[in-house]
Amino acid sequence: MFYIVMHEPDPAAEWLGTTAAARYLGITPRTLYRLIDHGEVPAFAMGRVYRLRRPDLDAYLESVRVVPGTLGHLHGATA
Repeated sequence: MFYIVMHEPDPAAEWLGTTAAARYLGITPRTLYRLIDHGEVPAFAMGRVYRLRRPDLDAYLESVRVVPGTLGHLHGATA
């Protein structure tokens, strides 16, 4: 008898694979590949796999942060 042990990615790890990076961002891997292809998120090809650095993901998240007070057009607020 044998067991397969699945480990969650180490949150302190500098490098993430695409599945872990997509999970970190809260998006699907397909969306992540689109962001990589459009140059919005930097990635590195290491052999046949892609790796992403956690600081690059954090920088992307900061770049898409919503500024408070900018969503009035979505809920009908007037200036």
